[in-house]
Amino acid sequence: MRALTFNSEAASQLDAYVEQLNLLKQKLVKADSNILLSAVSDLSKILCKQVPQGAQLAVFIEKLIDGLLDVQSHCSSASCIFLNYCVKLRGHEMSGQVESLIRHLYNKLSLIQNPQAKLGTLRTIRIIFQQHLIDALNVFLTFPIPCSK
Repeated sequence: MRALTFNSEAASQLDAYVEQLNLLKQKLVKADSNILLSAVSDLSKILCKQVPQGAQLAVFIEKLIDGLLDVQSHCSSASCIFLNYCVKLRGHEMSGQVESLIRHLYNKLSLIQNPQAKLGTLRTIRIIFQQHLIDALNVFLTFPIPCSK
């Protein structure tokens, strides 16, 4: 009897996810940038939870950082939304990669053209500092002063 209860609960949860994805799909076909960014935010909450930890998570975040340089402002903003959520949700899993992550963000910061993506990148750095203060501070102390980027 327990297995039947579990299966019906899993099936109802799966139905809820399918319904959420259908709503998300409807949002993605809209032309309004606010609706699209809302859809990207919803999508980031789904995908960032599903990326396996370790090397795949590191590669995923690296590609999101590269996406900050996209010339299309909507694309760089979307990368930024994904990056912020992913680092906020999964940053604690990246304690051994703080130095490379901050260096990558720092090197890209001066190249980002979209002001919203640049501000979002600074927010990502702040999130990393909140999660890994000592490691992040040690990296920043190696940068030239003043940090002109």
